[in-house]
Amino acid sequence: MNTKFSVKILSLGLIVSLVRFAIGGALWYGAGLNPISFSYGLILTIASLILAFITMYFLVRPKTLSEGFSTALIWTIISLALDIILLGPILKTATVYYLLSEIQIWIRALIILLTPILVLKARSKNI
Repeated sequence: MNTKFSVKILSLGLIVSLVRFAIGGALWYGAGLNPISFSYGLILTIASLILAFITMYFLVRPKTLSEGFSTALIWTIISLALDIILLGPILKTATVYYLLSEIQIWIRALIILLTPILVLKARSKNI
């Protein structure tokens, strides 16, 4: 990866994660959903999939599965790092324990990691 591409990947990963946090904030404060409820996690997981897919499909455009997985791995690390940094003060809980115990966070990370497969399948079918 060249430097310009790496900066693009990092910036887009940060933007996708921050948009996910904005959606989470709207669900929590606007809709009044409990941030540890199933529906909150489900909506955030679906939003993560849609955001990662659209960003990867239209902006990143990985040529190979390896390039797509590299991008997804970077985005997953960014997502988990922001979760560790931001969720503790927001939820007033031990963040590492929360990350290790909540299945929705791991499913969300897995979905981000599997997005390149969906993107490359969609590209191969010219959707």
